[in-house]
Amino acid sequence: MSIKTKTATIISIFVSLLMGAISVIGHHYVIEVLKDEVAKQQSALLSLVAGPLDEQIAHSRHMLEHLALDLADKDLRDTETNRKIISLWKDKQHFNGGLCIIDTKGRVVAKTGSEGAAPTKSLLNEDYVSFPLKHGKTFLSNPYIEAASPHHPMVTLSVPIVHDGRAIGVLAGSNDLLHDSYLADLNKLRIGNKGFIYLVNRKRMLIMHPNQRRITETILSGANPGLDSAIESNFTGSMENTNSMGAKGISSFKPLVNADWILAIHYPLSEAYAPISRINYFMAAMFCMAFVASLVIAYFVTGKIVGPVVRLTAHVKKLSAKRGEGRFIHIDTRDELGSLAAAFNEMILQMDEKQELLHENRELYKILAEFTSELAILFNPDKSVRYVSGNCLKLTGYTEEEFHGNPRFLEKIVHPEDLDAWLHHCELPDEEGCGRSFDIRIITKNGETRWFNHVCHTVVASDGSRIAIRASFRDVTHRIILEQRLNDQRVFSESIVDSILTPVFVIDADHKVIAWNRAMVELTGKAAADVLGTSLQWQPFYGDQRPTLSDLVLDGLNGDIERCYQHCFKDPFVKKSIRCEQWFEMPNGEKRYLILDAAPIFSDGKKVAVVETIYDITERKTAEDSLRLFSEAINQSASSIIITDLEGSIQYVNRKFCEISGYSKEEILGRKPPVLDPEQQSPQLYHQVWQTLTAGDAWQVQLMSRKKDGTAFWQTVTVMPVTDPDGTITNLVIAEEDITELRNNERALRKQQAELVVKHEELRNLFRQVEQGKREWEKTMDCIDDMIILVDGQDHVRRCNKSFMEFCGISYTGLISSKWPDLCASLGFTFDRDSRKIEFHHEPTNRWFDLSSYPYGDADGAVITLHDLTQIKLVSQELFRTYEDLKTTHKQLLQNEKMASLGQLAAGVAHEINNPIGFISSNLGTMGKYLERLQGIIAAQSAAINDTAPAEVRTEIAELSARCKLDYILNDARSLLSESTEGAERVKHIVQNLKSFSRIDNAESKYMDLHECLESTIMVAWNELKYKVTLVRDYGELPQVKCFPQQLNQVFLNLLINAAHAIKERGEIRIATWCEDKTACIAISDTGCGIPPEVIGKIFDPFFTTKEVGKGTGLGLSISFDIINKHKGTIDVTSEPGQGTTFTIRIPVE
Repeated sequence: MSIKTKTATIISIFVSLLMGAISVIGHHYVIEVLKDEVAKQQSALLSLVAGPLDEQIAHSRHMLEHLALDLADKDLRDTETNRKIISLWKDKQHFNGGLCIIDTKGRVVAKTGSEGAAPTKSLLNEDYVSFPLKHGKTFLSNPYIEAASPHHPMVTLSVPIVHDGRAIGVLAGSNDLLHDSYLADLNKLRIGNKGFIYLVNRKRMLIMHPNQRRITETILSGANPGLDSAIESNFTGSMENTNSMGAKGISSFKPLVNADWILAIHYPLSEAYAPISRINYFMAAMFCMAFVASLVIAYFVTGKIVGPVVRLTAHVKKLSAKRGEGRFIHIDTRDELGSLAAAFNEMILQMDEKQELLHENRELYKILAEFTSELAILFNPDKSVRYVSGNCLKLTGYTEEEFHGNPRFLEKIVHPEDLDAWLHHCELPDEEGCGRSFDIRIITKNGETRWFNHVCHTVVASDGSRIAIRASFRDVTHRIILEQRLNDQRVFSESIVDSILTPVFVIDADHKVIAWNRAMVELTGKAAADVLGTSLQWQPFYGDQRPTLSDLVLDGLNGDIERCYQHCFKDPFVKKSIRCEQWFEMPNGEKRYLILDAAPIFSDGKKVAVVETIYDITERKTAEDSLRLFSEAINQSASSIIITDLEGSIQYVNRKFCEISGYSKEEILGRKPPVLDPEQQSPQLYHQVWQTLTAGDAWQVQLMSRKKDGTAFWQTVTVMPVTDPDGTITNLVIAEEDITELRNNERALRKQQAELVVKHEELRNLFRQVEQGKREWEKTMDCIDDMIILVDGQDHVRRCNKSFMEFCGISYTGLISSKWPDLCASLGFTFDRDSRKIEFHHEPTNRWFDLSSYPYGDADGAVITLHDLTQIKLVSQELFRTYEDLKTTHKQLLQNEKMASLGQLAAGVAHEINNPIGFISSNLGTMGKYLERLQGIIAAQSAAINDTAPAEVRTEIAELSARCKLDYILNDARSLLSESTEGAERVKHIVQNLKSFSRIDNAESKYMDLHECLESTIMVAWNELKYKVTLVRDYGELPQVKCFPQQLNQVFLNLLINAAHAIKERGEIRIATWCEDKTACIAISDTGCGIPPEVIGKIFDPFFTTKEVGKGTGLGLSISFDIINKHKGTIDVTSEPGQGTTFTIRIPVE
């Protein structure tokens, strides 16, 4: 390429690069704007979908809460009424999975929908039941698979049914995620051609997805980075993301307001950025056109400039033919080209110097090559050997002279099998052959074959011309031998797997089949070549693609194994292997019962492969099922069956034989039956039996046998031979029919026929009398209000009176011969039918009955009477309730009387203490004044004595004052008076609080400061609190409340004393007050032992206490509850066992 062309090309490239840079910047800006607009539109679309979805969830919650309020006043035990309420509810279509009402024990008391009968087991373990019952709040469940057919995924919204502040049940509405609903409608929305919307909760469980099989699937952390950000960082918006299936796209996320769910859109990048691809194609076309135009313009411009350069180029081309001064060029253009010519001439001089240096380096390279472990050979361009390293003798046994003497010497020592590859390598062009290494065998001079790794490189001169080829041969014999051994071991292992008679296949870590033995080919009909290297191991066993057992074991999805296979368990002999078995339909349509064993293979602690072994036990399974059915049929036969060997020894008897004979299987096995025992039969009969059997015929006779207890009975005995496939008799089968009753009946019949003739006339007369008596008794029984039924020994109704017919609503003919137990079941009678006398409640009519059963005759018949106790029962219940209310009222009156007496006593004590305390306070004040005057007088006397008295007198007085500690007494007297005054004030304050606490409430309430009531109560209870309680007051702003102060003091005292008793050693009681929504709130909390959940619902019941006998009446909290209700307030309790309890009182402010 000429310099003109190069220059034009460079200029064109520069211009193109400049234009390209500008285009790239503009293109990048446009692309970013487009991406931002796509993301904004997708986020806006997601918001449009999320808004109605949030409204639907809120609407569903509101409807359920409204229905729960209607059910709060209903009796949840009335199943029929509750079922009608929810069945006729106008908004039930919002819950296509049905509605159900669940009581506090987790039992479904009413249900709608098409799921079948209500479940009988408790649902307390379900979070949508336990959460509303425990916390009294609405709960939206995780998606789950419905237990009943058709096993669709469901979500359930549940609200508590609250009555008098307590949860008495749960109302749950379910949505089938596969049927038409506002959730299922999400699957109908499409974003473009391949985009879709899905719904997931914060536990990563899929709630809605276009692939319905993925619903309820948990997305692993890290599988969807965008979802991870939405869950962990509350990300809202759009981003480029890779979803859990590895598909790249634009993902948008928006959390819902009314549910702990996240709505997401995934839009494939290829579809979202399709307009960007079209812009890319357009920009590329414009760039190419600009490049061609700049190239043409630059070519014509540079032609004027590069003339001297062309002359310089021609001189350089002929330089090799020039010598001496002719190698130099003279160009005087006074520009860069002239400088280039001068530099060229200088380069010629430097080349002469470098030739001398090159000669010296060649000698140095030869010395260094002698010390390497590789055989180095330098070839001239004509393939002749220029240089051979000195270690050639050590590696090959040949000298340097042998290599130099024959240019094709290497072809003679290369192994014949590798010669063609060597010759082909030598014929390759330098750009293909040089730098590429390969292994080749060389035969050394002593005949040994050694492996060498050969690589060659072209040696070029400074002008770029090829001057030699350097070839190196590295001895790799040891490596090749190891590789061959490893390959032999692999082939041997594969042959072992292929020769195993049991079907076996192996998959690697990428779920690709790496082994498929001949037994697998025979079982599945799939050739190994069709399966190896693929992930088609599922095709022989399933109609559509799904993971095999080995795939599940490889991925560690043990939970999915139990869902995909019927019978699964861990192999006790192989660690971490799984065994499953079930029926499979093979590709040829044949059903086979297979056992699958999947065992993982580990390398450095990681699963690298899984071996799956398959055992075909179809024939054994079929035989076992047939044998089990045959054995069960014989065992359940109505005839006695005996199987013996040819010697007559019993090997098997069925259940009927044991029932008739009285012998157990253990007692009879090994013995001979009478018909085959020569000691129990006549020789003629015994001979006749065996003669018939050996002829292959069955023999039958009627004979008398005896049971274990000696009872004689008649039976028909049939003896039949059992033969093997060759016709040889192997066993005998004896069938026995008990005909004792038949023979007895025959004798009785003959006797009765004779007696009937005699008694026929007598019976005719008796019949007329009996018929007359029957009519009279029937009329008598029909006049009785009690129901009377006559049943026989088989529980058939023989007679009944008119009252029973009217109760049943069935005609007399319809009742006669009816089964008494079946009739009881249809009428709703539930009682123990073995009892002779019992009271029971009839639920359908809400009536009580007294049932009496009187046996009659020698049979098991009975006369049954039903007496209606409903009125008596109602009166008794009312009397019992009245009695219980009177007892409760009586004890409460006693308690109130005690509190009133205590208040009067406290008021009297306070009054009696108040008078002397007044004297003491007054006297202490006067004493203080007296002391001040005495101190003034003593000070004046001391001053006068010091001024006028002789020194001896002053000394004596000073000593006397010191001995009597006069100064200390005067100072200490002030302290004693101060402490006494403070003590008197404290006693006065206690008395005031005691009077405030014990004052008797008037008939009318009055406005009081609740803080004052609390403080007076604390002072009274302080003796119980001060030794083990730290009291914390957290008072807020409270207005005055219209109340009965003494009654509230009693409530506060009960709560404080209970809190102190709940603290074993040391603890804290916190009293907090505040005002909200015109309600005064008082919370008393402790850090005691707490209240167990099973008794927290009973603490306000009268006489319920957890304290020891004699330490509690059980009325404190009950009375407190009544007092707060009297004030139109509420008292609530929350408790955590081991953490403490909080009672919260709320009283309205008028």
